[in-house]
Amino acid sequence: MYFHQEIKGCLSKTIHTEGLSENFLKEYLPTLKKTLQKLKKAHEEETLPLLRLPYLRTDIAALRDLVLEIQDDFTDTVILGTGGSSLGGQAFYALAHRETSHRLHFMDNIDPHTFQSLFKQLSFKSTLFVVISKSGNTAETLVQFMTCLQKVQKEVGTDSVRDHFIIITEPKPSPLRQLADFYHISLLDHDPKIGGRFSALSIVGLFPAMIAGVDPVLIREGAARVFDRLLSLDDPSNFGPAVGAALSHALEVKKGKTISVLTPYVDDLHYFSLWYRQLWAESLGKKGHGTTPVSGLGTVDQHSQLQLYLDGPSDKFHTIIVSSMENKGESISENFSKISADLKCFSFSTMGDLMEAEQRATIDTLIKNQRPTRVLEIPILSPDFMGTLMMHFILETIFMADLYGVDPFDQPAVEEGKVLAKKYLEKTIKERLHP
Repeated sequence: MYFHQEIKGCLSKTIHTEGLSENFLKEYLPTLKKTLQKLKKAHEEETLPLLRLPYLRTDIAALRDLVLEIQDDFTDTVILGTGGSSLGGQAFYALAHRETSHRLHFMDNIDPHTFQSLFKQLSFKSTLFVVISKSGNTAETLVQFMTCLQKVQKEVGTDSVRDHFIIITEPKPSPLRQLADFYHISLLDHDPKIGGRFSALSIVGLFPAMIAGVDPVLIREGAARVFDRLLSLDDPSNFGPAVGAALSHALEVKKGKTISVLTPYVDDLHYFSLWYRQLWAESLGKKGHGTTPVSGLGTVDQHSQLQLYLDGPSDKFHTIIVSSMENKGESISENFSKISADLKCFSFSTMGDLMEAEQRATIDTLIKNQRPTRVLEIPILSPDFMGTLMMHFILETIFMADLYGVDPFDQPAVEEGKVLAKKYLEKTIKERLHP
């Protein structure tokens, strides 16, 4: 089962001059067909390992015993990493955090106050640290690791450090591997041909998910559902990710919609929307191209952003993710209406009923105000549908990259900032040691 993608809220028949013609897809078909065939060929020839992940099971099987040991020996796992090394795992953990007794802490920044707060919460004897960096040279992750390693040394002793850390990084020389070798810390290989922001469906995202009790096979089966459809098609006009990419591109170049707002009406998709934000921005923002991704959350943003979306600049393309909430939650007693007549409308309703009403109202209001709005409707948020959503947006990003003529897998512009940051750090330390 796939989810439903409704795009009529982006067409001129519905939103008039702010929308696209119903045959907007026609001019995009030649490029979309080339991308479709390119992806099929890459899958067949195994030249893009990302596309084989939905069908891979050996890596999951190899981790099962380790995961059981972790669940038995530790109460907490701290995930150290940033960007693509963290966001996929956070999205999966959202599916489990209310049921699992094992606590995961994703430390994806380098605010020292946050780490001090974390250290006060942990029992280090029952805490595992998983360090994730594809290159093994990410400055933030290295500093996170060394900070935590020093703390673990102090709390449990140097001889026990190796029992409290696992490292995921590429199988090549790096500072992170050198530290792992020195302290005899276990290593798991990060596939060097899968970029960080595309790695959620690899062990980078699935290892934390497994520790939290989320079924990784279901996640990959959901992803495979999307790619199986791609493999079965010759016409991209019937493929959701291809249509989504063309829709976004056409709204940008023809209607000036340069901001892409993703708003799920499901709390557990909050980190998914942050994952999407990095994927879209870092893959497509090149050579003057790219729309700015904004992650939202309904109904929260109705009380902060919706005024801007409805009455501010008409420069946004909205994607709303909804799931059936009707009759979910506790029924509200009619007794409250006896206290205030204004509460009568809530009698016998549930919280889910209100969520259902508000997500529909927001969609209708955006469309009424001629704001292009795509709706993705999932029956329920489960591990397989999380995998489906992720693969949909991974492929939509790749289709969009080909429409722009850019490489979705590199990130040349951010390297300058990394070089400058290290230069400034060295200057700070030099001045501190030699005032």
